Amino acid sequence: MNNLLRNTSLDEYISNYEIFDINNPPENKKDYLKLRNELMNQCKKFTGHVNNERKLFINHDNFYISLISKTSQNIDNCFRKNNLSYKKQINDIKSKNKKIYRQNQIILKQKKKIQNIELSNSWKLTKPLRFLKNVLK
Repeated sequence: MNNLLRNTSLDEYISNYEIFDINNPPENKKDYLKLRNELMNQCKKFTGHVNNERKLFINHDNFYISLISKTSQNIDNCFRKNNLSYKKQINDIKSKNKKIYRQNQIILKQKKKIQNIELSNSWKLTKPLRFLKNVLK
């Protein structure tokens, strides 16, 4: 299989199925068994536990369908949660923008009042008195 994947293009395989017999593939090498046993021994030394069970999925299709279904549900739940959070944030922003607008309107009115006071004759006439008051402090 390794040679098939590394040395054969899809077009080559399609044109000559005899390159690799998928119905009767060669047996895998057992080189990994030594490493596997060493790893199991290290785990046993570390945890003090050996799990000799080998889980086989007799019906792979059901397992993968279940896995995909759970993943899909998780993605859907995350999307719904994020969407609700997004809508809440948008509503908060709108509410705060309205509040800012109202505050700006109040500020504009107050600036207008101050401007009217400073342009009034009484303000101009009392300017020297205010100056003297500040100097005498």
